[in-house]
Amino acid sequence: MHTYQLDKPDNLVALLEESVAKYPNNRLFGTKNSQGVYEWVTYREVGRRVDNLRGGLAKLGIKKGDAVGLIANNRVEWAVAAFAAYGIGARYVPMYESELLHVWKYIIKDSGLKFLFVANPGIYEKVKDFPQDIPALEKIFIIDGAGEDSMAAVEKSGAAHPVPSTRPSPDDIAGLIYTSGTTGDPKGVLLSHANFTSNTLAGIKKYPELTEKGISLAILPWAHSYGQTAELHAIIKLGAALGIAESPATIANDLALVKPNWLIAVPRVFNRIYDGLHKKMEDTGGLAKTLFDMGVAAAKKKRELAAEGKSCLLTNLKFRIADKVVFSKVREKMGGRLMGAMSGSAAMNPEIAQFFFDIGIPIYDCYGMTETSPAIAMNASYSYRLGSG
Repeated sequence: MHTYQLDKPDNLVALLEESVAKYPNNRLFGTKNSQGVYEWVTYREVGRRVDNLRGGLAKLGIKKGDAVGLIANNRVEWAVAAFAAYGIGARYVPMYESELLHVWKYIIKDSGLKFLFVANPGIYEKVKDFPQDIPALEKIFIIDGAGEDSMAAVEKSGAAHPVPSTRPSPDDIAGLIYTSGTTGDPKGVLLSHANFTSNTLAGIKKYPELTEKGISLAILPWAHSYGQTAELHAIIKLGAALGIAESPATIANDLALVKPNWLIAVPRVFNRIYDGLHKKMEDTGGLAKTLFDMGVAAAKKKRELAAEGKSCLLTNLKFRIADKVVFSKVREKMGGRLMGAMSGSAAMNPEIAQFFFDIGIPIYDCYGMTETSPAIAMNASYSYRLGSG
């Protein structure tokens, strides 16, 4: 048992319920519809679905210590299933849609899953026979489905048979996150409610510029601890909004639609933007390329002078021209409102990070690991050093 003082909330059930009570009408999750437009649900609507699914799970026999799993990409139902499980004292075990069949089977068996939610009928067909080899797995439900084996049916049952949530102890296990090792089967990391909430609260303190008016784009998989803590739980605690990226291939379009003012990402997102921009400048050539090169050089000179407490009118003018003609378009393609971004999971190229700092989109490196849920060290606007965690 812990013998230290924890900031509140110290469990994920309280984290969600407090934000639902405080920000009921705020947008929480946005999902792109078939017309390419983002549709939003509020904290109140998500809270109601969590309550309904919790009741349905309880009626089906899920109790404290049981394991509930899910095979799905980021979506509203991912979070609904997670917080419904937490509210019964159950453990949540998320898996990637893109995972190999034998890995799903290993994780389901190793974690002792009792119930499993799957995204669609296609995945259901692949796993429907798992209970024959895994006796602990009692039931599989389809999220994008109908009938008694659907998630909707469990929610409907719960709406008719509501049960109050239970507040887990900070030391209770919230979930297992399986990470692929260099050899052998994936390793399951047990993380408690306090692991998640303490990391979330500490991270938020590093970025006081983030408020309930904030909006981000979810591009990290929530099956990973970085996505869960920095993206999902932090946004919920803030009372802010989170648009869900349609896929890795649509991130550029999703940024333009959601217009985030903060981004939680990995280096390859910025690498692609940086490489794409340089390629476009090379292909375009002419005045645009000249202005771009001038702006990059002026930004570097401006930074070097500032470090010495100096300034140069000509350098500042060159940068302002390039910023207005070229760099502003880069910011606009990323939604036009970004105050900054966090980057983790791998080392950020300092040259690329410096470029984004120069054009007004600071990227703050963070370092951690799944076992620390996940953050260990973080840069922030008031204290940073490029190339450090």
